[in-house]
Amino acid sequence: MTAGADDVLDEQVLSWIRNLGQEPGKLLEEMVGLFVADAPRLMAEIDAALAGGSTAGLARAAHRLKGAAAHIGAVRLCRTATEVEARATAGTPQEASCTSAAVHGEMDATLQALEGLVA
Repeated sequence: MTAGADDVLDEQVLSWIRNLGQEPGKLLEEMVGLFVADAPRLMAEIDAALAGGSTAGLARAAHRLKGAAAHIGAVRLCRTATEVEARATAGTPQEASCTSAAVHGEMDATLQALEGLVA
């Protein structure tokens, strides 16, 4: 991805998606809708794995979140999910749980940025 360090969304990814298909912007609108609809489930998986102390479950949930974020160009959320996945894979859920607030914060920032795209 090519976004700057502080960018919530990668404009190059968004532009690429926006220009796919026969109706410019239609695919981006659909992808944003799917991501927004799936966000609560993705976050619930993260929270459940943290609450249960399941490093394997946390790694899986973080991996799914990372993929979903990458597909819509949510670079900061993707980076945070990558960090959580790495910590969970390393077997350090207590360190991963420290980033739970960061994941929620990045999801909130991503949803707000996406809302501005399709509003």
